[in-house]
Amino acid sequence: MKPSLCDATPSDTEATSPERSSSVFDKLTPREREVAEWLSVGATNHEIAERLQISVKTVDSHRVRIKEKVKVRNNVELARLALREGLVTL
Repeated sequence: MKPSLCDATPSDTEATSPERSSSVFDKLTPREREVAEWLSVGATNHEIAERLQISVKTVDSHRVRIKEKVKVRNNVELARLALREGLVTL
């Protein structure tokens, strides 16, 4: 199950993701992709840091790099792109 508005875990995403075509999210590292999934479903930096056991500053650094790599300006654009690309579901 991919992260959605329910309380999924990123490891569930990897276990059940079907094969898919190339995505803009393929540019991300595995950790950036994980952070992008959580940001896309509305998790805060603090919530993501707790779940992934990393600092809030590290989450913010990942967020900045993710936005640069996928060419979005904010978390709303990231969420819309993640939905369109199938990274997350509602």
